[in-house]
Amino acid sequence: MQFNRLNEKENSEIINLYFEYVGKVNVMRAIQEFIKNRGFGILDVSYEFACNFEEWEEGYFGDTGIELYFSKPLLEEDFTRIVSEEEFVEGAKRALDKFNLCDDAKLLIEKAKEKISN
Repeated sequence: MQFNRLNEKENSEIINLYFEYVGKVNVMRAIQEFIKNRGFGILDVSYEFACNFEEWEEGYFGDTGIELYFSKPLLEEDFTRIVSEEEFVEGAKRALDKFNLCDDAKLLIEKAKEKISN
């Protein structure tokens, strides 16, 4: 996996790296937590929703979006990127396709898309 120079990568590449690191075993769980508006992470990568922070809280990054977080020792310095929920779901769909997961996984993507449209 190519984690150096993340600041120069497009959002879609960073989302792909998140799901690649989370791996086939955890990709469905990451999507399930997305549907519930809860963040998810393993070891050195995670994501969190803007709606889970109040303006006065440390970590607040705005009213919308998802913050992807990559930390040491994976990188020399911690790295965050804010992406839209739509971008995140598209990345999840790409990961499911790449990992060739079952029809249940595709149903999760449909639920995630419904969540965004509501």
